Amino acid sequence: MYILVADHHTHVLHILVAYKLIHSSQLAAKKAKDPILLQLSKEGLIMAVSRQTLYVVDDKAEMKSTKIREIEKVAMGGDGASMVVMVAGEPFVEIIVSDYPMDELGAFFQKLSPG
Repeated sequence: MYILVADHHTHVLHILVAYKLIHSSQLAAKKAKDPILLQLSKEGLIMAVSRQTLYVVDDKAEMKSTKIREIEKVAMGGDGASMVVMVAGEPFVEIIVSDYPMDELGAFFQKLSPG
C-alpha cells in the first residue's frame, strides 16, 4: 500500500494524480499479470515500472505507458541534470535527477533495461 502525506505545499491534485497512477497502473498490471515492481514519485510526476511496462502520470493527471521493449535508450539530458527515456526517437519522460534519491533512481532505471 502506498501512503501519501500532504503538507501545506502539496496540492490535492498531486494526491489525486498519485492515486490515479497507483490505481490505474495496478489494474493494468493485474490484467496483464505483470505486477508493479517499483514506483517513484515527486510533486507533479509519478512513475511506476513492471516487468513489461513503464507508466507515467503527469501533473495534469494524464497517464501514459510504454512497453519496456519499446524503450530505445535512457540517457542524460542535454543539461546534464536530467535523465530522458527515449521511445520511437522521442522523449517519453524526462526527470530531474536531483529530485530523487540516487539509490532509488538507479534501481528504477535498472528495471527499464530489457531482458
